Amino acid sequence: MGGLSATYHVNEIVSVEGAFSYSPDLGSADNRNITEELQTEYAATPVISKINQAGSLDLVFSPLYGKFAFLRRSIVNFDIYLAAGGGFSRTIDQSEYKCDGTRRDDALAGSQTDDDQLTPLELDALCETHFTTNYGFGFRGAFNEWMAIRVDG
Repeated sequence: MGGLSATYHVNEIVSVEGAFSYSPDLGSADNRNITEELQTEYAATPVISKINQAGSLDLVFSPLYGKFAFLRRSIVNFDIYLAAGGGFSRTIDQSEYKCDGTRRDDALAGSQTDDDQLTPLELDALCETHFTTNYGFGFRGAFNEWMAIRVDG
């Protein structure tokens, strides 16, 4: 999974933060050992849904901010903040079909018949987008122009 985030500081107290992350659909390569065991030894087909994409937009409020001396050598700028916002998560079901309705197994893709076609409702269930909310708090500290720390909760 990889991602990207950016923060725009309106002033010392308020900022807006956006984030996006993406995880490629690797099909059965995403399965864990327990999934393989359930499928082979017990003939069970677990329903697995994984997050493929996620994005959020947050409003960040920093009620405490300032500076302190670090080891009597440098000044550290810091802020303690609260964040709240919303976003989306896109999930993909790990079934024998991809989001476009084609089979995952390339060998079977050419032999697809009309009976293999999914209904629009089944296609919608394969890949769904969900509204999400998020909130939290954290600490940011900047030691110099090129090194900082951030702790989120």
